[in-house]
Amino acid sequence: MGKLNSLLYREGDLEGLDITVPPSRVLFGSDKFCDILSGLDGLGIEHPIIVSTQGGRQRLKKLFPGLDLPYFDGVLPHGPEAVVEAFRNIYLSGGHDAVIAVGGGSVLGLGKIMSAEEQARFVAVPTTLSGSEMTPIYGRKIGLQKVTKVNPACQPDVIVYDPSLSAQLPHSVLSASAMNSLAHSVEAVFINKTQDTPELAQAAIHSLFEGVPAVLKCADCTSSRLKVQYGGFLGGLLIQKNGIALHHELCHVIGGLFGIDHGVSNSTVLAHVVAYNMVNADPVLRGFFSACGGMKARPTESITLQNPLMHRWLWRIMVLLWGMCPVLSISC
Repeated sequence: MGKLNSLLYREGDLEGLDITVPPSRVLFGSDKFCDILSGLDGLGIEHPIIVSTQGGRQRLKKLFPGLDLPYFDGVLPHGPEAVVEAFRNIYLSGGHDAVIAVGGGSVLGLGKIMSAEEQARFVAVPTTLSGSEMTPIYGRKIGLQKVTKVNPACQPDVIVYDPSLSAQLPHSVLSASAMNSLAHSVEAVFINKTQDTPELAQAAIHSLFEGVPAVLKCADCTSSRLKVQYGGFLGGLLIQKNGIALHHELCHVIGGLFGIDHGVSNSTVLAHVVAYNMVNADPVLRGFFSACGGMKARPTESITLQNPLMHRWLWRIMVLLWGMCPVLSISC
């Protein structure tokens, strides 16, 4: 297969990589977080605030004991409206002009909201594989509903993939986040709006399949962590190019209704949605999944169809999703 996209890189090319993926500047490499902090003036940032979880804040303090910037560490999964408004009040009353979000999708989500709704400068430092930093999609939880919007204004000015910040990530978080990233690539192949989608998706999947086991065995392997982060980057890019469909729409509903972590819901739902879609998949799709080492079983042998209870449960969720589409601002 010929190289269709200049964003395909080998593992050895990632350290120090500095590229532009409009509208963001994207940096890969060790110590890039420090480089950005020391260059805030050059970005026109004067009064930033760091956003993270409480655990993320503690990890940052261990890594950078001299870091002396205001923090907000009250992030909760799925961005409950109360948390969003509490942070908005802190951001505005503190006279801040930028958000530096260090963490996973929920952390990055606060930065995206401030960027889209308060015109904040936004530096995204993802430590998981959510891919949220690459997409124009953001949302919050209002009551039991996860309400999402699409607005390119939410995307970061700068994205930093620094492997030193993910070294202490718990294995359970990494694994669930990898399933989320894997789902981005798989779902993109089914949507397939761009010519380079299959090639990017295959590169993303291989990065995850090779990188995640290596990181689980040796968290100190910088090249493996960069490889995994590159897979997360490609997964987010594929959402930017193709949008989302049945799988992620289901996961958003499930997360909003039941408070289930997004990576966990992806881990649970992905195989069933793939089996559902593969029933009518054309030979090109079957060939793609075979090349990636998956979907060797016939659809009639899928776990979904073998488990009537799970099959009925998924259909109920899909019916619920269909009825909630106007509320969730998504298309089915």
